[in-house]
Amino acid sequence: MKLKLFSYQRLKERVFDTEEPENFTFIASALWRTILATVVISAFVSITYGFYLLQDVLTVTDVSNTAQKSPSSNPNRVDLEVTVVGFTARKDRYDQLKAQPIVVPDPSR
Repeated sequence: MKLKLFSYQRLKERVFDTEEPENFTFIASALWRTILATVVISAFVSITYGFYLLQDVLTVTDVSNTAQKSPSSNPNRVDLEVTVVGFTARKDRYDQLKAQPIVVPDPSR
């Protein structure tokens, strides 16, 4: 406990005694170590959090990939017809919009 009090007391004396040039070296060294420690700790926390998020994403994509690889049932004729009708309706709508595009007024006027 005396070691910590001694170093704190020494730092306090050097901060208030700005007449000596070596005091600035000590203060600059202490400041540099504090900044460096803060950067290292924040980089470690950021990298750890990034790996955590990456693991979550990989877990979610792995679950969705396994769901896609094993379909629950084969499509029957009715499902296929519904899908074809849907695609046909989309194609007709596209052709209609291509022939008669929607007129949008210019917002700058």
